[in-house]
Amino acid sequence: IPTYSGIPHVISTTNEGTENVVYVSTKARAGYLNGYGDPEYIETLPSFKMPLLTNGTFRCFEVQGNSMAQTFYNGDLVFGKYVESFSEITNNEVCVVISKTDGVVLKRIINLSEKEQKLILKSDNRDGNFPDYEIALEDIMEVWKVTMYASRQIPKPIDVFDKLQELESKIFNIENKIQNH
Repeated sequence: IPTYSGIPHVISTTNEGTENVVYVSTKARAGYLNGYGDPEYIETLPSFKMPLLTNGTFRCFEVQGNSMAQTFYNGDLVFGKYVESFSEITNNEVCVVISKTDGVVLKRIINLSEKEQKLILKSDNRDGNFPDYEIALEDIMEVWKVTMYASRQIPKPIDVFDKLQELESKIFNIENKIQNH
């Protein structure tokens, strides 16, 4: 199974030696593709300590676009833990994949690394504009498994309440029709 070198090429640390979370905004994405292994470039990116993200190496990526809508939205922040080996990825996990062909993408993963040397990348937005696609392992530069996110979008209660009210109304109408016949 192909593996990475074990840790990202470059990490950021505090004065005490603990790892920082490096923030990659949508504006910094193009530079990240070329500079992800360059310590000088990584130093130019904002970094911060995050109390909940202490066991591993993490990056924070700003979500761009709506291919993952229903789960993540444009402008959300996803925090990913560095994936040291493709075998760590279980099917349907959400990851940030850095590749030569697609750049920085946030997708749900189907892991075919052992048998077919590829991953299938899936979008949560099923409006037909974001088809699943394959990526060869040799095209992948980094993978970050999403462990946490921050969003300005507060999700509405799942439409269960609306559906429940709709069903109650239909049942009420059916009962009335039965009683009136």
